[in-house]
Amino acid sequence: MTTENIDIRIREDGAVVVRRNIESIAPAAERSAGALDFLKKALLAIGGAAAAREVLRLADSYTTLLNRLRSTGLEAGNLTGVYQALLKVSNDTRSSVEGSIELYSRLATSSKELGVSQQQLIQFTTSLNQAVILSGASAIEAENAIIQLSQGLASGTLRGDELRSVMEQLPAVADVIAESLGVTRGQLRKMGEEGKITGQVVLRAFEEARGELADRFAKTVPTLSQSFQVLRNNVIDFIGRVDASTGVTAALSKALYALAQNLDTVVLGVAGLVSGLVLLGGTQLLVGGVVRGVAVGLVTVATV
Repeated sequence: MTTENIDIRIREDGAVVVRRNIESIAPAAERSAGALDFLKKALLAIGGAAAAREVLRLADSYTTLLNRLRSTGLEAGNLTGVYQALLKVSNDTRSSVEGSIELYSRLATSSKELGVSQQQLIQFTTSLNQAVILSGASAIEAENAIIQLSQGLASGTLRGDELRSVMEQLPAVADVIAESLGVTRGQLRKMGEEGKITGQVVLRAFEEARGELADRFAKTVPTLSQSFQVLRNNVIDFIGRVDASTGVTAALSKALYALAQNLDTVVLGVAGLVSGLVLLGGTQLLVGGVVRGVAVGLVTVATV
């Protein structure tokens, strides 16, 4: 009898690698060459389904971004206009569109208190993204620091953990604020403790430094990760717009919600199926049926 060992690797998102040796379940599967062949094909299909699942996740990201902007009071044409402007800002500055929209949304909710217009917020987002790139921070560091900065500005003052995060991870951003106030970084930290770094102070600092930041940013060379970020931005936009016109994820969401509401019924049905398999053919049939059922179920759900 020929023994076939299969070493399978499934990679998702370029970060998580799952390696599984089939030898541990091979004895049962090898009783039928057809069953083993079926399992191989099913696993290949699951690998392709991972890509389909990622497409659905990106489409969901697009919906989330628009909802984030809607939460600021934007509607219809104005919503589309701001979204497109922030997408362009993100691509031009080689930054995450999610980060740009998160920053804009947090500040937009307090725009009246800050005394700034929609256009000024977009310009601030542009200059801030440029300063982030000039800081040389990694994507994760930049995202965390921008969230901290936006939280501080939305609360009225930049201090404590928010200020410390900006100074440590985004030195170019801290320099812009310090130069505008005519102080050193050490003095800037003290001003933060005293609550003197308000949202208006930060916005004014970046407005003053807009030209200088643009000139310095123009001299930088795109990194590979930044280029991939721009690609990801545009993939989210493309998939999102296609999905919006077809309503695929909307229909899928309704189907999943209906499944969740009737989960007890589904579980009872599966339990009945397994019991029937045991009665019909014993352990061997149960193993074969479960292997086939799980494989087909995973492929079906992932590729809906």
